[in-house]
Amino acid sequence: MPILKSSPSQLAIHGGGPAAFESKLPAFTANAGDGRRFAELAERMFLATEAPGSLAAEFERKLAAWFQVGNVVGFSSNRAAVQAVHKALGDGGKVFAPAFGSASFPIESATDIECEPFTFGMSPAGLAEQLREDATAVFALNPLGRTCMIEDLQDICDEWGVPLFFSSPQSFGCSYKGDRLGRFGHAEIFELGRDQLVHAMDAAIIVTDDDLLAHRLRVSRAEKEDRVDPAMSDAAAAMGIANLESIPGFIEANQARYETYAEHLRDLPGITLVRHSPESTYQCVAIEVNRSDAGLTKDSLYDILAAENVGSVKAVDSRAFAGPPVSARLANSLLRLPSGPHMTEESIIAVCKLVELAIVRSLESPDPLQMAA
Repeated sequence: MPILKSSPSQLAIHGGGPAAFESKLPAFTANAGDGRRFAELAERMFLATEAPGSLAAEFERKLAAWFQVGNVVGFSSNRAAVQAVHKALGDGGKVFAPAFGSASFPIESATDIECEPFTFGMSPAGLAEQLREDATAVFALNPLGRTCMIEDLQDICDEWGVPLFFSSPQSFGCSYKGDRLGRFGHAEIFELGRDQLVHAMDAAIIVTDDDLLAHRLRVSRAEKEDRVDPAMSDAAAAMGIANLESIPGFIEANQARYETYAEHLRDLPGITLVRHSPESTYQCVAIEVNRSDAGLTKDSLYDILAAENVGSVKAVDSRAFAGPPVSARLANSLLRLPSGPHMTEESIIAVCKLVELAIVRSLESPDPLQMAA
């Protein structure tokens, strides 16, 4: 049971007593479907009559029907999936990726494109300015469980004849103008880690209607690199199937937690809760910290929460911190708050109170070093 602190002087980082949470509150915990269903599926892996890979193939078929697409190809990780796409495209030509969230695309040669401030996705204007005939592919991002400017990016790529790929962290199950993600661009990549709507042991999937691309991906997946198997395991598939069948309950619980955050973070100076559309799954809870109004930086708030045993996540990789202006601002201001089934209403209220007290403290007695950061 958390301590509900009522005064800035009680913050642990300032020597105000014990942490609000007795033990570490994780930044996120995985959604968990029916354990009996998972056990039933997992048991099949030990049957002599069950061919290796059959559960993974079954999961791919179920996902293809769920997304209403022709092909789903499973991989052991997001990195393996992105590298398979890159390999399928062949050598030569430039690859473009968003400056904000570029860690989703582990491609060293990618050219960063500025992001726009509303969806946090790749800027269509920025892409149009840099896209050329020698481009091999564009990798766009649907960040933080929201959608980018999908149609505008698609129009630009179509004009240049360049394939467009999407990565959608925390966006599994989201829709865009009535159509479920997974049906846009040349293909879409979804991570299935523990902070995603559907957890499948950190595996990943590529969703596409391009049969030739799907064939190339499967050929690439069959080749081990440094003796590492890039294919999705049957164990991951068993977990994925069980969790896929529980999606409606996950979304309902996510929305309830998000609305509790929205209620208790409302009107805090310098704190903006990242909004979700009604087509979202509310899988991600993030705030934007405006240090001019809040009196502290995102990093300072992260440290204050950590001292209270509250896990939070800095939203992007460090590459964007010195990038183009909008991307750098987002990298320096966005913080993901704890989310997942472990977050009770009581825990959420305690976390929101800590954010409020951190701001009050910083506005009353601003730290010159924080303000200069």
